[in-house]
Amino acid sequence: MRRRVLFVGCICLVVVFLFFCVFKFWVVGNNKIVENVDDLDEYFLGMKNYRASCVVSVVSNKNENTYRLSQVQQDGVLVQEVVDADTGDGVVIECAGNRVIVRNTALSLEKVFDMYGEMFNSSMGLDAFIEDYVADSRREVREENGYFIVSVKAKNSQNKYSKSKVLYFNRESNSIEKIVVKDINNKDLVIIEYISLEIL
Repeated sequence: MRRRVLFVGCICLVVVFLFFCVFKFWVVGNNKIVENVDDLDEYFLGMKNYRASCVVSVVSNKNENTYRLSQVQQDGVLVQEVVDADTGDGVVIECAGNRVIVRNTALSLEKVFDMYGEMFNSSMGLDAFIEDYVADSRREVREENGYFIVSVKAKNSQNKYSKSKVLYFNRESNSIEKIVVKDINNKDLVIIEYISLEIL
């Protein structure tokens, strides 16, 4: 009798494990193959919840700063962790509606802001690119050297010098490789290189 209960329990665990594996494989976006330009619309518009890890380089006239950025967008809550590549210290920004929580990981400090949601909107993230993609009816999409290259005007940027964004979608790996934010002189202002991107 005890063997039978143990056997049924093991079978149940295997079934649950297989269910989660199959469910993860069939989540829309993670298995979506973008074969042509029309598939990009479906890919971007289906990207409501995601987890991304990337390296962000901010270029100015005198220098370039590099940061690691982890970003999770899920159910209307955006959590970004910006980590200095040199020191490992970081800041976590969590936005949910008009409520913003800012945490400094090095100093264990936390500050909550109510009614400041618009102030902390990031024009650099993938969610901001998708908003610009949807809003820009004159966006340009071209295929070049194994990439879909998508250019949009930066509509939601708080920086008056930020003019456009260019996304590089690698057709071979079927994933977003990088986003480049260009200034009014068409020079690179911010370069976001994606290490990993998972659609939840």
